Amino acid sequence: MTTWKPEFFDDFPTGPDVDRSKWQSPVWTAEHNKANLGRTGLRNRKDFEGQIGMVPCTSENGADLRLSTYNPKAQPPGSAFLGSEIYTPHKWGQRAKRLSSRRSSNAPLCQVAR
Repeated sequence: MTTWKPEFFDDFPTGPDVDRSKWQSPVWTAEHNKANLGRTGLRNRKDFEGQIGMVPCTSENGADLRLSTYNPKAQPPGSAFLGSEIYTPHKWGQRAKRLSSRRSSNAPLCQVAR
C-alpha cells in the first residue's frame, strides 16, 4: 500500500484574495494571451486593478472562482465575460501524484433570466 505525503496544501483562509505566494492567475502579454479564453477574460491583479482582479476567499466557499457577465475591459462594452483561474507555480517532478480537492456550487451551472 502506498503512503501519500502531502506536498502542497491550502485551506483558503477568509480574505480579499488567495495567497499569492501559493497561487497565480494568467496575465496578458503581447506574445501570448493566456489571460483570455475565447470571449472570457481572466481576473488577475495586473490587468484588473483593485478588487475586481482578485480571487476572494470566503468561509463558505474557500476560493471563490467567479464568472461574471460584466468585463470592464471588453471592447466593445458588453462583448465579453470575466472569469477566474488559479494555478500553483509549484513544480511537481516526475513522480506519481494524487490530487485531493473539495468543490461545491450553490448555484446551477447555467441560469437564464427571462
